[in-house]
Amino acid sequence: MFSTLFENLKRINEEINPSDLFQPWTPEEIKDLFIQNLKDQGCFQNPDGTWSSKGNVDIADKSLKVIPVQFKEVGGGFWCSSNLLTSLQGCPKKVGGDFWCNNNQLTSLQGCPKKVGGDFWCNNNQLTSLQGCPEKVGGVFWCGYNQLTSLQGCPKEVGGDFGCGSNRLISLQGCPEKVGGNFWCYNKKKFTEDEVRKFCKVVGNIYV
Repeated sequence: MFSTLFENLKRINEEINPSDLFQPWTPEEIKDLFIQNLKDQGCFQNPDGTWSSKGNVDIADKSLKVIPVQFKEVGGGFWCSSNLLTSLQGCPKKVGGDFWCNNNQLTSLQGCPKKVGGDFWCNNNQLTSLQGCPEKVGGVFWCGYNQLTSLQGCPKEVGGDFGCGSNRLISLQGCPEKVGGNFWCYNKKKFTEDEVRKFCKVVGNIYV
């Protein structure tokens, strides 16, 4: 009995190619899994094919190189941080809460939401430009640890703190006109508090 069983197992093992057991998922399968995850979070598809949510959407830390679907509007936060994104194509046009796209491989913010009610975190990327940002951010705007030489394209108004440290800035021109919290700007090129106030009305403290 046992000899027959072992013989059968041996034959099965010889007939099956181990590589067949670990075939990579197709793009269609990955998209299907992504959509199922969205549904599990309470997202819904609009008649035009885009996706929306009345709450939060968390697609962070999933090794995404692209956002597989087009979002339209998210009532809560939208978190796509800690992926491998090189583009924000697919992001919602409006986010009621926080928008986090930090810790990716972004060189541009083109495609980011035009309205963000909470914080906007785009730090720790490879950004060389802030063009495409919303004109106003309700909470914190943090763009530190990038490759920025200019703040052109920044939101005109930031409700919370503003951070642009650890970049390659040569000027503060283009920074927000108003910051409701603190202004953080530790860079290799040292700026002064007077230089900050020349461009920006800061309600809180200035750290240079």
